Amino acid sequence: MFHWPFGSVQPSISDSAHSIPDSISDEAAALVGPLSVGIGACKRAYIRPGSLVLIAGAGPIGVIMAQTARAFGATKIYIADVDADRRAFALEHGATIALDPLVDPLVDAVDSLDVDAFIDAFIDASAVAWQYRPEYSRCGRVAGQFSLG
Repeated sequence: MFHWPFGSVQPSISDSAHSIPDSISDEAAALVGPLSVGIGACKRAYIRPGSLVLIAGAGPIGVIMAQTARAFGATKIYIADVDADRRAFALEHGATIALDPLVDPLVDAVDSLDVDAFIDAFIDASAVAWQYRPEYSRCGRVAGQFSLG
């Protein structure tokens, strides 16, 4: 029982909670939640084989999004982050192109694609998406936007 200033709460196990089998390590079990976010986002963003995806944020969720997008068949996965270490990590774990939004204008990156190409999905996995959106709206080549926040 939790005692809060406005009363007490009795925690209960929801129908949506599942126990983790002993055969799955604690480390692997810790990734179930973030992976389910990635799978759900890829489904909602309609990522298909051949998709071009732009992910804002190369933190843990952004990197899992890149891996999930690759598993869904995306061929080009752009990831943008201001942190060089995160960009490098993302390139090693699913992203195909890493951009620094403070240095690499994202509009130029999108415009450098083939004439027939466009970004199929923009996925916001950052805490500062407001910094990215003006660039995407100017490029006019983003088919859909999906925010995880």
